[in-house]
Amino acid sequence: MKRNYVLVDLENVSPDNLHLLEDEHFHVKVFVGSSQSKIPMEMVLAMQAIGSRGEYIQISGSGKNALDFHLAYYLGILAEREPGSYFHIISKDKGFDPLISHMRSCKRFVHRHVDVSEISVLKAKLPEKPSSESGYEKVLKSLKIRGRSRPRKPETLRSTIRALFNPPLLEGEVEKIVQQLEKDGIVTIAAKTVGYSFAT
Repeated sequence: MKRNYVLVDLENVSPDNLHLLEDEHFHVKVFVGSSQSKIPMEMVLAMQAIGSRGEYIQISGSGKNALDFHLAYYLGILAEREPGSYFHIISKDKGFDPLISHMRSCKRFVHRHVDVSEISVLKAKLPEKPSSESGYEKVLKSLKIRGRSRPRKPETLRSTIRALFNPPLLEGEVEKIVQQLEKDGIVTIAAKTVGYSFAT
């Protein structure tokens, strides 16, 4: 199987499922912000299991988008050195998308995922999950009855969605529900503020 490089934007996401990347064809690089002094224990243990195929890259300097530029630099080096490999950026940051589109036009296999579980080669191995439609309906119902107490910030909305489920949803599943709410016109997210179309 071709080598898969997974580049994690730890300033933007904190994946708790790096253990899914223990197979030999996965190589993991976790990019850590200059001011980040703590790494979740689950991630530390997963990286230990990955062994020499895993690497932390501490960013030097704290300028705007410093981590993004570091990640893009390493991605470019790897893509030039191994043009036939697959590259996965784990981040919610859509700012990577223009770079990804350009690299694809240069015949490189690059994708961005919100969650590790969205990597296509893993999807084929993970057990089939029940439809998330019921989960979406549950969120919709909860938001309807909240009235004026609905969350007004994007991260608060995501936290509210997470709190509705036990066991908790994966980060990617939460993001899909948020995207569906936007697509259906239920919520609008602009300037870090959430608006709703429900009648109060």
